[in-house]
Amino acid sequence: MTGNVNVSVPPLSRPRVGIRSLRDLTAVAMRHLGKASAVFLLLLGATAAAALVLSPQYQSEAKLLVKITAAVDPLEVTGRTGGVPRSRESEIQTEIAILSSLDLLRRVVEKLGPEPFLGDSANEPRTTLTPEDAALIQFDKNMKASGEQESNIIRIAYTNERPIVAAQVLESLIELYLEKRAVVHRSPGAYEFLAEQLSGLDERLRGLRERLYTIKTENDIYSLDEQRKSISGMVAAREETADELHASIAAAVSRITSLQQEFDRLPVTRILQEASGHENPVADHMRISLFDMLMQERELQTRFPAEDRKVKDLRTRIAMTEGLLETEPANRSWVTTGADENRYQVQLAIVNEQAALLGLRSRLDSAQSTAKTARARLDALNHCERELKALDQEIALGESTRARYLEGAEQARIDRALEDQKISNIGVVQAATRPMLPVGPGRKWVALIGIIVATFAAMGTVFLFDYFDDSFHTPESVEAGLRIPVLASIPSSRRLGRWLGHARDKKDPWNGSLPRGVARECRLMVARIATKLGADRRPLVLGVTSSKGGVGVTSVAAFLAAELASRGDGPVLLVDRDFNEKRLTRALVDESAEAANLPVRATPLEHLHILPADDENGELRELTTLRSFSYVVVDVPAVELSEHALADARSCDGVVFVVAPGKSHLLESHRGIDILKDGGVRVLGTVLNKRRFSTSD
Repeated sequence: MTGNVNVSVPPLSRPRVGIRSLRDLTAVAMRHLGKASAVFLLLLGATAAAALVLSPQYQSEAKLLVKITAAVDPLEVTGRTGGVPRSRESEIQTEIAILSSLDLLRRVVEKLGPEPFLGDSANEPRTTLTPEDAALIQFDKNMKASGEQESNIIRIAYTNERPIVAAQVLESLIELYLEKRAVVHRSPGAYEFLAEQLSGLDERLRGLRERLYTIKTENDIYSLDEQRKSISGMVAAREETADELHASIAAAVSRITSLQQEFDRLPVTRILQEASGHENPVADHMRISLFDMLMQERELQTRFPAEDRKVKDLRTRIAMTEGLLETEPANRSWVTTGADENRYQVQLAIVNEQAALLGLRSRLDSAQSTAKTARARLDALNHCERELKALDQEIALGESTRARYLEGAEQARIDRALEDQKISNIGVVQAATRPMLPVGPGRKWVALIGIIVATFAAMGTVFLFDYFDDSFHTPESVEAGLRIPVLASIPSSRRLGRWLGHARDKKDPWNGSLPRGVARECRLMVARIATKLGADRRPLVLGVTSSKGGVGVTSVAAFLAAELASRGDGPVLLVDRDFNEKRLTRALVDESAEAANLPVRATPLEHLHILPADDENGELRELTTLRSFSYVVVDVPAVELSEHALADARSCDGVVFVVAPGKSHLLESHRGIDILKDGGVRVLGTVLNKRRFSTSD
């Protein structure tokens, strides 16, 4: 039946809900308790085996004193070795490097053989390493050399399974170290080399001094600083004079320009004498005539009318006379002109300024010529100064090098004497000790570390498996993964599982009673189903199914039917459609009863009837019409395991999809729900069955 349904699974996300309380954390731990316990016990056993197998280790110690002296490498003072100034720390680190060198460790292995380092495994066959190489690696691993804080002491320690061998190895190491150190610090041929270098350096210094004397003599240099100071002062004075002359010339040119402008502005002649205030006889005569004409006008006005021609002509002459009188000045002036004396004085001043300008320019040329000569002399001195300074530096460097060569030669002589007398600045403060007590491994610490590691590994196992676990454990994870509501979260009940998993017990049959937690969840499930389908709908056919077996579909169907029967709303029919298992039939039907041949049987619970599983019962829709029931609860087989499951689910008003913690996974649950929805089945919600821990609410 399921083969004809096309299932399309949308992109899925794991049903992950964060840990929000200590109860959630405890639930996660209990789900993976077996795996975590196995990892913990495995690591704990490995730790115990390691603590028992590991052999005790003994450590021998020795201490060396490094006497810090002022002596240096004879060749180091010449700069040929590229060394740096030596200090207490650097010298101690140098000795530690010699002690830890593989060449020295290999010589110890060659002297003692590989057996002290490898023990019983020295003669075992090896594929890649020789016994000597394996012993060298083990020796380098177990030997430690370090400097003690704020002291000149070097501490050497070596660890071995046998205390006598640890002391012998350390004694051999110190003996060969002292020999190797004498060879390392030796500078063969240093004294002869330094003597040869001193001879060549002295010859070169003599040539440099002669060259210095020749340059000073040829350039008449007796005191370079004083001469340069004197010439620099002369140049500065001449340049200052030139600047002053430039300013004076500019001022003279400005004055000449100003005087020339003044000269051009002045006139060639000027008024020498001017007389004014004399009476004007013409104006006086005109006034007399005007007065006579005014008198005539009065006389004519007495004899003739104003429009008379004589009167008009007289008035015209009077007006003309008045106009001429107004233009005529009252007094007369006389002016006498001659040559302008100011123009002559300005011209004389221009000539004087031009003569002074010529003198200033002559002085400027002289000052500039003197400054140029002085600068040339100063440049020559500076050129000689650079050459003289280079010679002085070479001479100083040569003298410094000669002093270092002398110091190196003396050091080489001292080193030769010390080598001849076999004297060293390394002293053995503490010889190699023979350990009495082992230094490791500490079994208590190994056990403690093992317990800690095992604990954290077990915790990591819990979180790792929980991270990759895509099954459902809480109502929140069901809703997050399937995106459909959870109708109930039924806790696990061993007693009910035992009743429903076996044949009907005649002495103690199941009477339909439910534990308090199961009853509470069943009431919630009935209330939520009634909300979705309507409280007054009759008959109401409900199916209970899942995507796989083993999640408790039969139990949920029985619990739901028992809860509906206990409400007293009418008869309830429980239909067993699981033809393979027939758990409801075995648990609730008394095969010995007289009604064995009836299709619908009574159960120990009042108002609850059952239709046993029978291959000949036909289609579910036909069976449910045999009697009138208020509720019909159908135990539908898993939709992916039964051919008639989808047809049974279509005959129901709604289907409850059951998932179980740890058994129902995201992909298969999605696939089962999609089969139901694609087949036209209404999925009311999910039920989380066999819950092991209480929910957060």
